[in-house]
Amino acid sequence: GDLVDGVADVEHRQRELGHQALQPGQHLGLARGVQGGQGSQAQVTDSIISGGTIGASVTAESTLNLVNTSLTATNPDGIGLLSFAGTVHAQGGSITGAKGISIRRISAGDEGTLVLDGTQVTGQSGSAIELLNSTTATIDILNGTTLSGGNGTIIDVLDGSTATVNV
Repeated sequence: GDLVDGVADVEHRQRELGHQALQPGQHLGLARGVQGGQGSQAQVTDSIISGGTIGASVTAESTLNLVNTSLTATNPDGIGLLSFAGTVHAQGGSITGAKGISIRRISAGDEGTLVLDGTQVTGQSGSAIELLNSTTATIDILNGTTLSGGNGTIIDVLDGSTATVNV
């Protein structure tokens, strides 16, 4: 659960990070435990997270709360936030990558939740938000949130996925 080789990895635990800076090549990962399937929870406040391939990843049954935090994937094919049907609440701050946010399904029945509240999401060459692998997700876009897709698409729903979008 600690910062090891630049990767903050939280499994079946709760964690609070504030005023942190994870540098390029690092990312924040939240995973559900192998035994019992319980998820993890993290609150990240006033921080900068910059990863190569992925800025942060969240598995099903895990929750990531971002408050005034900048989350970035720096690789040309990077994903700012990769959610495997987890729950993510972002208030303020920004999420940036070649693809801003990618929501995917690992197991049948997993449903993702994404709440963006005054957050700037940018897909530099891809969409701001994409859903893949027959994912079902609810997306709330609130209070001046901006979505920008470098491919001209803000929300891309692919591979038999379903998105309920509330604005």
